[in-house]
Formats: sequence, C-alpha cells, structure tokens
Amino acid sequence: MGAIGVAVLPGGAQRLGIAVSRRVGCSVQRNRIKRVIREHFRLSSGLYPQGDCVVIPGSGAAGMSNEELRSALAEALTAIRRRLGRRGA
Repeated sequence: MGAIGVAVLPGGAQRLGIAVSRRVGCSVQRNRIKRVIREHFRLSSGLYPQGDCVVIPGSGAAGMSNEELRSALAEALTAIRRRLGRRGA
C-alpha cells in the first residue's frame, strides 16, 4: 500500500470511514490526517463512490503536507473509481 489506501463497498449511501493506526505517528499527526481526510470528503464528495469508503493512511502519510495528503487521496480515489467502472461494464 502507498501513502493512502482506499477500500470501497459499493451501494447505498455515501459514507466515510477512517482507520489510522498508531504506527502512522503520534496522536497529533493522526488527528491532523483525519481532519484533512474529513475535509476532503466534505468538499470533494463527487470523487467518492457511492457506498462505504474506508480510507487507510500508511506510515508515509505522517510526513506529508496537507496538500500532499489531498493529492494522494484524490489519486487513490480516481484509481478506485476506474476499477469500479470497469467492473460494471
């Protein structure tokens, strides 16, 4: 897994889950990462597929700036949407 992993269970309402392990960093770093992910979900909900979406930051996420986190999350979501689109075809 890269800096950020995303798991999706398609269908139903659009919901977000965040799982940040203690391996990622101290509580201040983990909470910052969670805040950035929640903000991204709120402002960019069109990128998230319908259904349950669980975001799992890896240990590399602690050293990333907020903008780098948003960019990595957008890339991971784009890849997931591409895979889900192929499955439906």
